Amino acid sequence: MKIRELLQTEIWSRKTTQRLVLGILVAGLLMVFGLKAWRSYQYYWLTDNERSTARIALQEIDKVRLANTVSWEDLDVIEKPMKKAIASADAAAFTKRDQITVMQVESCELEMINERERAFLQQIPASTSEQIESKAKLLNRISTDSNLTRGKCEALRKALY
Repeated sequence: MKIRELLQTEIWSRKTTQRLVLGILVAGLLMVFGLKAWRSYQYYWLTDNERSTARIALQEIDKVRLANTVSWEDLDVIEKPMKKAIASADAAAFTKRDQITVMQVESCELEMINERERAFLQQIPASTSEQIESKAKLLNRISTDSNLTRGKCEALRKALY
């Protein structure tokens, strides 16, 4: 091949440019749709492992709620499996939805603790008007917090079962 023939050979053409731009565009669109799919998976998908561990944690919370304990030592013994179940639910969280579920389970635990505190406060006698007033304010605040989380716990139970 002579130099004149080499110089007349077209190395880069308009068709090559169009193919390259089309390839980059298709790759970019595939990446955007893949990222959108991954994001929706992260926010809307509850994994089976998280679903089962959250159910177990809710069952343990219900066991503690229904237990009639008088002493704090008995309550500590009963709460250990509940805390382990909540920790395992936290460890099983993979997606963002799983992490949201763990936070909801923890709010159910707080609601149960609020119920315990309310029962404990109702047993304490108040003698002066200041004590009665502060006790009423505290009970009101606890019941307000408990009412807010109770509906969320029931919605979580319905979603998990």
